[in-house]
Order: sequence, then C-alpha cells, then structure tokens
Amino acid sequence: MYLSDTVASYELQVQRAKNNLDRALLTREQTENSLKQQLDQAENSYKTALQSFEAAQVSAENAVKQANMGVTSADDQISALRKQFQTQKLALLSLLNSVIESSDKWLGVTKYYDDLKTGFEIYI
Repeated sequence: MYLSDTVASYELQVQRAKNNLDRALLTREQTENSLKQQLDQAENSYKTALQSFEAAQVSAENAVKQANMGVTSADDQISALRKQFQTQKLALLSLLNSVIESSDKWLGVTKYYDDLKTGFEIYI
C-alpha cells in the first residue's frame, strides 16, 4: 500500500466522520425543535385546561348561588303560605265558633244555653 492511499483513506474517514457529525447535529436540532414544539403544545393545552377549569368553577359557583336563591325563594314562599294558611285557619275557626255558638243558641245543646231553650218551650 502506498502512503497516498493511506492518506486518502484517512481523508475519506475524516469526511465520513464530518458527515456523521453533521447528521448528528441536524438530528439534535430536529429533536430540539420537536421537543420545543411539544412543550409549547403542552403549555397551550395546560392553559386551555386551566381556563376551562376556571370557567367550570365560575359556572358551578353561579349554579350554587342560583340554587341557593331558589331555596331561599322557596323558603320565603313556604313562610308566606304558612302565614296565609294561619290567617285562613283562624278565619275558619272563627266562622266555625260562630256557627256552633248560633246552633247552640237555637238548639240549646250545652248547659249554657239550656235555659234559653226551656224559656222558649213555655211559648210552644
């Protein structure tokens, strides 16, 4: 073998090594770019998920507030109905007492009005 062949062989090996190094550098750069892109996508996904979570949280809080207002309104309506019922109950009891009192006067069922009944029997 000649010295020139050995030198040429070394030059070829050096050129191959440079090519492999260039390829490795390109692969590294592509990998870095890909990782940066994936990181950006992950950050965007995180931000979107966080915004969705915050929106859902606000929506849930509003729903709870509306439900509480509904419960308060229902409680107020129940209180108003109870007061109205109490008023109507008292009016009905008053009417029933009046009817019973008048009936007792006419029929003399109790001892309190029994004397009135006997008083009218004289005229019958």
